Amino acid sequence: MPEKILKIVVVGPTGSGKSVLSNFFAEQIDLTKVSYSPTKGVRVLELDVKESSHDGSGRAASGSIPVQLWDIGGDRQHQQYWNALIYNADGAIMVCNADRASVQEKDQLETLLYFFNQRPQSAVLKPIPDSRILLLSHHHKSLSRSRFAQTSLLPADFTGKVKEIHTSLVDDTSAVRSEFERFVHRVYNEAAGRK
Repeated sequence: MPEKILKIVVVGPTGSGKSVLSNFFAEQIDLTKVSYSPTKGVRVLELDVKESSHDGSGRAASGSIPVQLWDIGGDRQHQQYWNALIYNADGAIMVCNADRASVQEKDQLETLLYFFNQRPQSAVLKPIPDSRILLLSHHHKSLSRSRFAQTSLLPADFTGKVKEIHTSLVDDTSAVRSEFERFVHRVYNEAAGRK
């Protein structure tokens, strides 16, 4: 069983779906009763993601990976918390509202990516590597009905480096959960120095 608790920050513009997705991953939501309420400050949700590995003897050993999701409000006034948020972060999930796909949404996403990934390194704050950042281009309606279903919101500097997934909780929620679990496993393995 892992000793370390993975710290994954969840950031993005206001109204992008950060809290809904965080609640979904932590299994703390009834998807039939979702209403919008902006997050004020930071929420920390704790959950376990099933882990399966091989112990070297050929037998599969299973356990769980403890995860903390740090969900921060998207309002610009919360930028003052970003340094505390990134401290000891193992990974980042960036969420944007793919149904809006506006210039402002893309600019906010670019600001977040540069802050968390390409910030000057200090003794205390380290940038989060590309492989530990996941962009969820979240659709609040069905992907089949969204005109932006295949539009990438990644800035050119991050294309091919940061993984982008189009998500919708109206469609197949198991696919969204599977992508999240794969991301957690990747972050866990990299943080533990495994490939």
